[in-house]
Amino acid sequence: MVTGQDAYQVRLWWEDGRLAGECDCPVGADGWFCKHCVAAGLAWAEAGRFFEEGQPAGGPPVPPGPAEVAAAVAALGPERLAEVVAEEARRNSAFAALLVARAGLLPAPEPGQIERVRAALARAARGETWHPWRLRDRFARALGELRLLVHSCAGPQVVALVDEFAAVWEEACEELLYDEEDPTSERIAGEIAAELEALRAEAERLAGG
Repeated sequence: MVTGQDAYQVRLWWEDGRLAGECDCPVGADGWFCKHCVAAGLAWAEAGRFFEEGQPAGGPPVPPGPAEVAAAVAALGPERLAEVVAEEARRNSAFAALLVARAGLLPAPEPGQIERVRAALARAARGETWHPWRLRDRFARALGELRLLVHSCAGPQVVALVDEFAAVWEEACEELLYDEEDPTSERIAGEIAAELEALRAEAERLAGG
């Protein structure tokens, strides 16, 4: 939460090698990285939250490989592994959501959740600036809402919503690629199209399709 003349909700995340964010202020609602996102990012960095203490100077620690993970799972055994999974789910809400999804226990979306994604998508599609990066940033918030829905709900409505999003994105890219036929435009169009394809496959799998 960032408070100035008014209070605004800010979300920050790291994506494609750069800091991305969204804010519910008027500027942020149009898809721009606003001053509230900048202020929140600076406060987060000043608090030393971007890097873990003791990180080697040569770069981040190397995560365990598949063989090491498999060995750890075998060493823990079923009962201890279940305890570790439950403990991590209590601590990490994102992991908890993934666990519920993998178990096929996701609920059907409520109408308000569907409409929230549609509203974010409509805001992204209304913009008049067709520069590739600005178009991508405008759609980032709507894509984040869609991603959250796919990972928290299941059903044919979610699959249909992904298709609806993909159609709007394709239409936006047609104008973008017509005005700016360059590798950047094509790459951005392809990246989001690929993510939407992956989200659709995930939504279909969770829906039992």
